[in-house]
Amino acid sequence: CVAGGWDRPYGNVEISAAGALKCKSMCGGYAFFGMECPQGSQVHCQCSSNIQTNNGLADTYCEGVGNPLVHSHDHCIGPYVVDGFRFGDFDVTSTYDTEVTPVQVTTTPEPTTTTPA
Repeated sequence: CVAGGWDRPYGNVEISAAGALKCKSMCGGYAFFGMECPQGSQVHCQCSSNIQTNNGLADTYCEGVGNPLVHSHDHCIGPYVVDGFRFGDFDVTSTYDTEVTPVQVTTTPEPTTTTPA
């Protein structure tokens, strides 16, 4: 999950595994692909060959629950995780290698508290 440093040459894709894999295919000439700003049914497909690793963020930022948020959600309303893919947030891009089959994920579980007996 990275903030900044992306190109958006191909427009939006559907928020689904098929959309994520379409983005991967379109970004084939780049080292990385990712999605940013999920807007209900579509998300920006972004490509990069030179992401700034010092801008790396925890996965929760690509799940819409970064704390603090990089930017308010505004029109990036989710869904943030679908079909095992993270779809980023406002100015936050999920990051996948174009040469590797993406590993589908589950959302980060909410912390649990236990009450002593």
